[in-house]
Order: sequence, then C-alpha cells, then structure tokens
Amino acid sequence: MRRHIFSSPVKVQNHDKPSVNIIGRAAPAQPWHSHSNWLMLLLDGCDSASPGAIPRAPFLLGIASHNHKRHKTTGDHRPMTTNAVEIELDPRELMGKKVGRLRRAGIVPVHLYGPGMEPRALQCNTSQLIRVLAKAGGATPIHITIQGESGTHLAFAREIQWDPKRDDLLHVDLLAADISRPVTAQVPIILVGESAGARTVSGTVMHQLRTVDIQALPLEMPSQIELDISVMEEPDSVIRVSDLAIPENATLLSDVEDLVVRIELPRVEVEAAVGVEEGLEEGEAGEDGGGADASEE
Repeated sequence: MRRHIFSSPVKVQNHDKPSVNIIGRAAPAQPWHSHSNWLMLLLDGCDSASPGAIPRAPFLLGIASHNHKRHKTTGDHRPMTTNAVEIELDPRELMGKKVGRLRRAGIVPVHLYGPGMEPRALQCNTSQLIRVLAKAGGATPIHITIQGESGTHLAFAREIQWDPKRDDLLHVDLLAADISRPVTAQVPIILVGESAGARTVSGTVMHQLRTVDIQALPLEMPSQIELDISVMEEPDSVIRVSDLAIPENATLLSDVEDLVVRIELPRVEVEAAVGVEEGLEEGEAGEDGGGADASEE
C-alpha cells in the first residue's frame, strides 16, 4: 500500500537529481495525479500531527518541523487561499474489512480528525474526492460539510493511500484546523518567466528547491509562491530562499541560504573552458621552464 503525505500540489522528484526545465524557461506547474509525492502538513500544538504519529513510509520526502529557526521575511503580497474548496461528505457505517464494498462501488473511506473534536468516519464518491484534492493540494484548506448535519469543518488533506498495483484511491485522512491557530505547510515554488542568462549560453534552469516551509493562519496560507526567473540575467545568476517574495502575514521557516534556482552550463562549454584553463597553465609552466634554462646558459 502506498502512502502519500500531503502538503504540496507539485510533483516532487528525486532531490539527489534535481529536475530540469527546458533552456531558459520555467516549466508550468505539474498537474496533480496519483503518482505525485506529497509532504506532510503539521498543525501547531496538535500532538496527533507530530512526526512520530505517521510511519515513515518511503514516499515521505519531508516533514515540516517546528524546530526550524524562524526567519520573518516580507515581500510582495501574493494571493491567499481565498478561493474556497468545498466538499460534502457522507457519514460512514461500514468499517474495517467491510470498506472493500464501498471501494468496489466507487466510494472512498475518509477519516476526519483534529484537536477538540471526535474523529469521524466518513465517505465520498471517488471522482469527486480526487477533483477536490487536485484543487486543494496540501496547502489549501477544504471546507467540509457532512450530509444531514449543520455547520462546516475546515481541514487539510494529510494522507492518502493508493493501491500500488491498480492505482485506485483507497483512503484519505483529513486534518481539521482552527482558523485562529497557525499551521505549518510546505508550499510549492512555481517558476515563471524566462531567464536571459540561461538563454544566452543555451544553459538549463535547474529548479533545486521545490517547496519552502511556511507558517500562517489556515485561511491565509499561500497555495504557492511564484518566482520570476527573468531576474537571472547572467549565466552565473542564482536565486536563494531569501529572494522569495513571502506574504507579509506569513512566516518563512526554511533556511534563507538554501539554493532555489541556478543555471547549468552546457557540458561542451564547461569542457572547453576547462581545456582552455589547462592550456594556459601548461603555457605558463613552459615559459617558466624556458626562463630557467636560459638563465643556466
């Protein structure tokens, strides 16, 4: 059974081999789908969301921790998660092994829980739930109503389970949040624009860091942070976390020195540059040797 821990609606690739974008241009945001790797969202002060509460599955690429050194950074105001993502869930009566009947009928079991509330066993139509998760990702709160009940719940997608063979959605955990309490999420960084520095040398824009840790109130959490790479006008240009435009009412938790984007030169040019340097060094060495011989004569 595959487990995907949410917080970023961007497909995260192997961090040891950073994904690349076409020459000088930022690639569009990847659409959400069942193979995307997701990261965990934590609710401040909620023990049930602590790192130890979830098995460290191989798909868990990172966990937002409250032990980070906090950096308050302000920048241009970015759109908040004001576009409501809504869904209506039904109470669930079938439990345990019996939920297989629901899945065969195109219904997914859902678990809603959080501080100050009794855990709820719920269910939802599979296609409807996938559409909502695709829209919300892990950094956008979902407004939940329950069939036959008044009131709403505000929750974040926390964990989804997929069938490893058939790619069927098996189960979804939703973590309820209080709009007055800050949450921490890993917010995706989306590249926009075109780098003149990469274009002039036929270089490749390397997107090193895909997400940053952000703390904010649930309704003020940015769904993404846009990064304009047109400021990278030179081949040696780099962009670090400190250069990101973070909303004024959000707090950046990531290390400001972390590298977000750099430009990689074509291999041919790199080898040619190395060859020129070696040639110069050999020439200088030859001149030094010739001078020594002349002095001996």
